[in-house]
Amino acid sequence: SEQPSDFNYKTVSLSPEGVDGHAPAIKIWFEGVLDGTTGGYPYVKEKTTDDFYLLRGETAYYPQFFSWWSNAGYEVELALSGDRQFCTNLKRLESGRFCGCNPTFAIGRFAKRRGRYGEVYHPSLPQGEVDLLEDIIAKTERTMPRYKAASITDIRIILIPAGYGSFVLPGAMFLAEDALQSPSQLVHELIHTNWNPRCTNPGVQRARFFDEGITQYFTVRVCDEAGLIPAEKFRSHLQKGFDGMLKRGFEPVPLEEYAGREYGDLMYWAGPLFLLRLEDALGRDMLDEGLAAMLAEYGDREIDFRSFAALFPPKCHELFAQYVFSAKKEP
Repeated sequence: SEQPSDFNYKTVSLSPEGVDGHAPAIKIWFEGVLDGTTGGYPYVKEKTTDDFYLLRGETAYYPQFFSWWSNAGYEVELALSGDRQFCTNLKRLESGRFCGCNPTFAIGRFAKRRGRYGEVYHPSLPQGEVDLLEDIIAKTERTMPRYKAASITDIRIILIPAGYGSFVLPGAMFLAEDALQSPSQLVHELIHTNWNPRCTNPGVQRARFFDEGITQYFTVRVCDEAGLIPAEKFRSHLQKGFDGMLKRGFEPVPLEEYAGREYGDLMYWAGPLFLLRLEDALGRDMLDEGLAAMLAEYGDREIDFRSFAALFPPKCHELFAQYVFSAKKEP
């Protein structure tokens, strides 16, 4: 059955039983211009006639599944006219066909450069920039295995124009070119490749603590220990950013309530500031033990604020009560 809705979307309902015992499948053919301004988020502005554009979930070029098959994979066939190339997070099956989850394509003009840690696709990247990129990868790798034994190998880094925002998907990192000028942005995206707990429940995930808040704290630690940005300077920057967000109209509420308030953007500052206060109370070594336990225990099962608090000793439960559960204080 089909039901039209606003913003050029259509809701299609399928029988979970499928046909003759086979799970339901959808094939969609599309030809023409995709106008990104009808996408899911306001920053999606590009369209397929632009010199560079992204095909991604927010562009709404493929169906989103909201049922028991929500982790279903996709097969995508893409044909381009003209002299542009595409890069993707998907696995190549055969000529023009790819498969995987969250199919995302960057379409533009790319050259490929092979480095020590994998492949870099870029419009025009000097060797010096590649060397800088690999140096920061090496510094991140020296710090992060204390939390979880993982390495950054065979990574596919796809450089996209400045202003698009960097993001990481299984199989690829889409890195905005302005991130190359900011070591902390690059470290932040590298941490996303291996060092986040599992958090897909929308009621928790939309708070952004377990992806962006914790990742930003890890970024503080890597930048400090690698000699990129001293921790106190980074902390001052975070506090200034948080204060600025409050002046823009955000109210201080418990971190646990950020999801319901749609305050996810504020967590880039509030999350690491809370963890720095936890570090003050526990010391780095004990905090590191708790964060390592988090990644070990919640790598493949859902985490939430209560289970996270349980990883730490009773002496810091008052901090959780103040900042996470009751908002008696601002971070």
